[in-house]
Amino acid sequence: MTLAIPRISIYPYVLALAVSLSLIGMLQDILHALVRGYAYYTSESLLFSSFWSLFPLIFLGQRAIFSRPGMVMKGYARRWLLATVCCATLHLLLFPAVVHLGSALFLDHTFYFATGLRYAVAEDLYVCLIGYGLLIGWPLAGGGRVRQPLPPTSPAPAAPPTLAVRSGRTITVVQINKLWYARSAKPYVSLHSAGKKQLLDRSLAQLEQELVPQGWVRIHK
Repeated sequence: MTLAIPRISIYPYVLALAVSLSLIGMLQDILHALVRGYAYYTSESLLFSSFWSLFPLIFLGQRAIFSRPGMVMKGYARRWLLATVCCATLHLLLFPAVVHLGSALFLDHTFYFATGLRYAVAEDLYVCLIGYGLLIGWPLAGGGRVRQPLPPTSPAPAAPPTLAVRSGRTITVVQINKLWYARSAKPYVSLHSAGKKQLLDRSLAQLEQELVPQGWVRIHK
């Protein structure tokens, strides 16, 4: 059985980060209002916190677009740069559009698109570039991917069967599959291979019990 490491999805973390930053932004607005002594409007704070809510939406959108087969690009750096610039540009355009539309529908005054765009470019350009650079770069660099299990390794081939031939104090190992034939040379057995003849100190009957399982047959008594 092959065990695979489960894929770690980045989407819940992006969504949780956007919600957390939105809440932190609203808390920051409350603190500013208290410190500077001006009124705090929850509706305006919610509207401007949409800046952080756009991150998961745009990020998921670029993932869907750049993951299509027709959009496959060669080179990690090129894809990362293009996706980061496109997402940051779209974010800076969508944010003032959302603020303009939301204020026109739900507030008693309207924040104009051009004013919001100038403000967003001046104040939040670096936030968008860094934010999308990190969000897009982490998955492209390998974060969250399934690590492929190593291919199963086949067991090492068994060593060929051998015979230990003693000659005085020297022991020579002879591979059985390289023998041509063996014949009785009482009280030994002579082993014949390519240009060699060696004497094994055992009987032919004893050797037969060892060689028959290896596919050898006895052709003469």
